[in-house]
Amino acid sequence: MRRKLAAFLVAAVLVLAAAAVLAPPDDSAYREAFHLDAVYEDGTISVEFVDRTGQAGRAVLEVLGMRESFQREFTGSFEAEVPYGPPPSLGWKVSPVTVAVEHPELGRVGVKTEVRGPGDPPEALVFGPL
Repeated sequence: MRRKLAAFLVAAVLVLAAAAVLAPPDDSAYREAFHLDAVYEDGTISVEFVDRTGQAGRAVLEVLGMRESFQREFTGSFEAEVPYGPPPSLGWKVSPVTVAVEHPELGRVGVKTEVRGPGDPPEALVFGPL
């Protein structure tokens, strides 16, 4: 009887631990606070970062996958035009757009998206603490 109870408890702990590890993180606070969009048109990527709280401090924009990665620093919400050239032959997944933002309540947060064409639906946002 004790062995069955111990085995059940061990199994329950393992299931709960696996659920905690595999469950998607709750990024609702980030989604409410920040928005990032990147649209490619005529050799330029237009990037828009919105801080809905109005409290963001330093925000560092990076466009990766270029010969020389693009990096620029802003304060709070911003719009930026990034000269890019022709679209990448391997698709936009090789050139993600990221913003690292400092926020007094949320801490340092990373936001990532992919570039899209004009008229295409917005790409998914990925959030995470830095």
